[in-house]
Amino acid sequence: MSKLWSSMLILVVALFVAVGSASAADEKKKKDRKKGERPTAEAIFKILDADSDGKLTVDEMTKSRRIDGDKDKAAAAIKRMDTDENGTVSLKEFTAAMKSRQGDRKKGGGDRKKGGERKKK
Repeated sequence: MSKLWSSMLILVVALFVAVGSASAADEKKKKDRKKGERPTAEAIFKILDADSDGKLTVDEMTKSRRIDGDKDKAAAAIKRMDTDENGTVSLKEFTAAMKSRQGDRKKGGGDRKKGGERKKK
């Protein structure tokens, strides 16, 4: 029984260390950007791709600030960007979606009103 508790304690400590080092890496990436400079699509993708496997999943998107833990929103976002319909979003798909979105904003479209609120569809 004592070995079980020791193993569980080690796993919990390892988890906290992994989460802490990931957060520190994300903060360093943010600091490396110049003030007022928007992050590139690739930089955003790398932050969202928690396991660094080159694919965004619903679980990873759920952790995004914009999604705020809503799995339905995350699934909808993945579905919009997933052009090859494999259930995940690659860097290529993510970059294309971000470029498309920027183009919509420049044309005065997009899915946001003035003030940053989402338009109702």
